[in-house]
Amino acid sequence: MEENKWLKRLLAAGGLGVTGYCLGRYVRFKRERAERLLDETQLPKGVTPTLFLHGTYGTKYSLGRMIKRFEKAGYAERSLEIIVERNHHLVIQGNIEKLQTVERPLVHIIFKEMQPSEWQQGEWLHQIMLLLKQKLIIDDVYFVGHSMGGVAALRYLVDYGYDPKLPQITKLVTLGSPFNGEEVSNDSMTELDLSEKGPQERNATYRYLEAAQERLPKTLSFLNIYGDLGNGSRSDGTVPVDSVKAISYLLEPVIESYHEVAIYGWQGQHMLLHENSDVDDVMAEFLWPDANKE
Repeated sequence: MEENKWLKRLLAAGGLGVTGYCLGRYVRFKRERAERLLDETQLPKGVTPTLFLHGTYGTKYSLGRMIKRFEKAGYAERSLEIIVERNHHLVIQGNIEKLQTVERPLVHIIFKEMQPSEWQQGEWLHQIMLLLKQKLIIDDVYFVGHSMGGVAALRYLVDYGYDPKLPQITKLVTLGSPFNGEEVSNDSMTELDLSEKGPQERNATYRYLEAAQERLPKTLSFLNIYGDLGNGSRSDGTVPVDSVKAISYLLEPVIESYHEVAIYGWQGQHMLLHENSDVDDVMAEFLWPDANKE
């Protein structure tokens, strides 16, 4: 009897091992096929992909529902998923063939590392942009960043946005991005509040962006969306309004266009900014004004 139990356990373990091996082979096959197709694919002229990047502790679900809503509404179509693994390797997934037929492809960027520095995120974006340029011959992209995803996009822009050998970000949407810290106060007063000349105090991120201000692309169009709960904190519960708005002092003198949109009340909560149909509509009008909504 004991021998039979031992044999069953051995067979079960062996079955799991075979299943795991087969699953691993299948995943590798899909990755290799995606990379091979990427080498064979080139976007038609005039097609501009829109890249989406979540914030700190984000996952594929953070902006995944927003992407699905845009697709369902007929604004654009999901085409590609680019995952940055914890070992910094890029993994390409999705319907790569669709890139050649879709007018407004959506590219979902996912960082598996939960809390990378903004510098590291900027470097990963550099890797991704190189891939898009070298493999797909992409000249221009639009970009959507929630929270630190928006900060990472600006970090990339001041470090690499002037490089003609990389795709140019021509439109950028940020959602609740903390450009000058995340200090929230119940009485709405912090050292980082804005004055007529800009922030009273500047954190390290803001100082870095300020020093590199002139390297920002002059042709950039920027939509800055923020939440205000209206509870006296002057914040979305995580990021202060003045931290989001502080970036205007750096951008408005330099770039082509800068716009702000406020979402008030409970719908302006930090994690609800990307789950809001009003935000969807504002973004769609900014990114794809000629798209026909179904």
